[in-house]
Amino acid sequence: MSDAIKIEFHEGRDGRMPDLREAWQACLAGCPPDQQLYTFDWFQTWFDTYGRQPPWTGRVLIATATRENGETLAIMPFAHRRQKGLDVLSLAGLYQPVRSFACNPAVAKEAPAAILAALKEQRKDWDVLRFTPVDDATSERAALIEALQGSGLHRVEFPLGRTVVNHLESSIDAYASTHAMKRMHYYERRMRREGDAEFKHVHSPDVSTLKDLLEALRLVEGKSWIAEAGGDLRYATDTDFEFWLRVSEKSLEAQEQLDIWIATMNGDPVAFRFVVTTGDMSFLLANQYDTAYAKFSPGWVLFRLNLEYGIEHGIRCIDSAPGDLHYKSRLGGEEAHMRLDLLAFRPTLKGKFFATGIRGLHGIREKLSATRWGKPIANRLPRV
Repeated sequence: MSDAIKIEFHEGRDGRMPDLREAWQACLAGCPPDQQLYTFDWFQTWFDTYGRQPPWTGRVLIATATRENGETLAIMPFAHRRQKGLDVLSLAGLYQPVRSFACNPAVAKEAPAAILAALKEQRKDWDVLRFTPVDDATSERAALIEALQGSGLHRVEFPLGRTVVNHLESSIDAYASTHAMKRMHYYERRMRREGDAEFKHVHSPDVSTLKDLLEALRLVEGKSWIAEAGGDLRYATDTDFEFWLRVSEKSLEAQEQLDIWIATMNGDPVAFRFVVTTGDMSFLLANQYDTAYAKFSPGWVLFRLNLEYGIEHGIRCIDSAPGDLHYKSRLGGEEAHMRLDLLAFRPTLKGKFFATGIRGLHGIREKLSATRWGKPIANRLPRV
C-alpha cells in the first residue's frame, strides 16, 4: 500500500496555510467522526492567532498523502519555530485535545510512516520534529508513534501522564445509587439553599453569546487555584479570546462541537466546564472554580450535568486529560492512554548530541524533583 502513496509538501508564510481547503474537506469525508474536529479552519485559526507569535515564526509546512488518482488520504500540518539554534517542526494545533491530523483509516498505518520517511529524505530544512501531546488512542496516532520508533531518527520521549477517561453508561440510572452521584446532588442543593444558584448549559453558542461566556470564564479562571499557583491559564489573553471566537464561528458552531456549562451564585460566575465534541468523543479542555466557593464543589456539580447531557446525546466517553485522578475518577473515570511529548532529531552527530543531552537533562531533573531539597534546583533547570 505504501508504494501507492505519494507525499507532497506545501508551504505557507506569515501563518497562512496553502490553499488546500478542498483537499482537506475531501480527506475528512473519508475519516471517522473522531477526526472531524481537525478541519482546515481549526488549523488556519490556530496559525492566525498562536502560530505567528514567538517562538513560532509563522512558517507553515503541510504534508499531504495522496493516491495516484489524486485522492487525498492524509494531511499533517506543521508549524515552525526556532529554539536553541534549532529548526523545529511541531505538529500544529491546540494542546488539548491531543494534537492530531486527518488520516483515512484505510491507510492509518502506511500514511504516517510515508510522511515521516519523506520528511527525513526530502526535506533538509528542519532539525527536530515534535509531536506533543500525542497518544496512541487512535489508529493513525498509534501508527505515527510506531513509525517514529523505526524511523532511524534520534527519538526522545517524555511521558506526560495517562489521560483520564469516563466511558459513559447507557443510562444515568446506572450512577444513581453511587456515593459520588449522591454527593453531587447534595452540593447542588446546598448551593441553591445558601445562595441564588443557577446552572447554565450553552450548546454551540454564537459569537456574541460566546464572547460573554468567555468573559465569565476569564473571571472564574482568575480566581481559581491555577491562577494562585501561577499555572497555565486558558482564557487570560486577547489571543485566547480571538482564537475561540474565530474557530467557533468558522468551524465549531457549524458542526455543533462546543458546549459550555457555567455555575453562578447571586449572579457571579463561580465555576465552568469547557468541552469540545467530535463524533461520540468529548474532550474537556478546561474546568475551574472560584476558590472562594470551594466548599460547594461547584465543578463536581457541573461534571454531573455534563455526564447527563452526554448520555442523553449518545456520547461514548469524556476525555479529561491527564492529572487529578482523584477528582476525575468519580463515576467511573479511569486512566487510559499515555500522553507523550515526542521529539525526533535527525540521524546526525548534531542530532545525537542534542537528543543525548536532553535525555540527560531530563533524568537529572527527575532525580532532583524526587527530593525536597532538589525541587527548587530542578525548577530552575532549562526545559525543552
